[in-house]
Amino acid sequence: MTVFPFGLGGFDDHTREVAISFQKHVEYLLDLADRRFRYHRSFLFIALNIYQQRKAHLHTWLTVKKSRFDYIAPKLAPISAECLK
Repeated sequence: MTVFPFGLGGFDDHTREVAISFQKHVEYLLDLADRRFRYHRSFLFIALNIYQQRKAHLHTWLTVKKSRFDYIAPKLAPISAECLK
């Protein structure tokens, strides 16, 4: 069973007229009378994983003492986004 059979309605859909948060979107899908989201074999696990990753990324930062900044900054600058992923 596919939860988004037409490829529409996924998370972070920028064509949506009214923006909706990830958490509210999941809550809405789980409250639908159509139970396909509640009983999908992996939807809950994927939604939880996305939620946990977003929460972790929002609360992750790097702190460097001012005296060490000139030494550390050039070492961090060449790191690509792909490497961080």
